[in-house]
Amino acid sequence: MSDVNNAQAARPRVLVADPDPETSALLARALEWAGYEVSTAADGGQALELIGRLRPAATVIEAKMDVMNGYEVVRQVREAGHRRPILMISARAGKLDRDFAFTVGADDYVKKPFRTADLAARLALLLPTPAAPLPLAPVKPIARRRSRSTTPLQPVLAR
Repeated sequence: MSDVNNAQAARPRVLVADPDPETSALLARALEWAGYEVSTAADGGQALELIGRLRPAATVIEAKMDVMNGYEVVRQVREAGHRRPILMISARAGKLDRDFAFTVGADDYVKKPFRTADLAARLALLLPTPAAPLPLAPVKPIARRRSRSTTPLQPVLAR
């Protein structure tokens, strides 16, 4: 039983802050599968409180939330001196939105909709886990050879 507790203790805690319960649950499942222990928050005020109390190893936060938006949460967390990775998610994909997220202190920005596997991979770049280590060497893409016929197809004319 102690091996189970040690495995749980070795899993980094990630806070997922999103006002949509379905998105929050989907992200929590995907990140737990990727090797993280996940806590969730439904609004910016709750996210700020949990970041201070739980001290998560990383945070995934929606930009648009009630009580306090994600940008304000990130700004306050950075002003308080927390330097742990923050990945912001948003349906807004404009350059100004991304730039503002980085200006307030986000480490990465992912546009909705996204594949949960892609988000987990982006988080692993910021916070690797023993369950989902980074690859040691880049994987080469497989080149496919196009088949070319040496003789062009000719229509058959019936008489």
